[in-house]
Amino acid sequence: TTSPCPRRANAAASRPVCDGQDNAFEVLAGNDPADANSCLWMESASPSPTGGVFRLNRVQPGVRYRLQSSADLLAWDTVAEATYEIEGPGALYDPRTDPPWRRFYRVTVADD
Repeated sequence: TTSPCPRRANAAASRPVCDGQDNAFEVLAGNDPADANSCLWMESASPSPTGGVFRLNRVQPGVRYRLQSSADLLAWDTVAEATYEIEGPGALYDPRTDPPWRRFYRVTVADD
């Protein structure tokens, strides 16, 4: 079977390799941009009607992870951030108590 996603020679290029994540983001997050199965993902660990805890599958030391939320996918607010000391699973917590009408979440990464 042939993959519809060609592998790129320049893994650090900013164009995604069919996994939906920017390659520069993947390199910073410690993932392999040439492998669509190597990616940072987030899941709700304790959903609540307001905020909640979000689990990250793997974090890297010295990288700042920001949990952001949006009601319209246009304007994003940072609701939590953390820098971890060791590689492994991580978690971010949205401490807000106001009930959302609709809330979307994403994680961003940056060098600390």
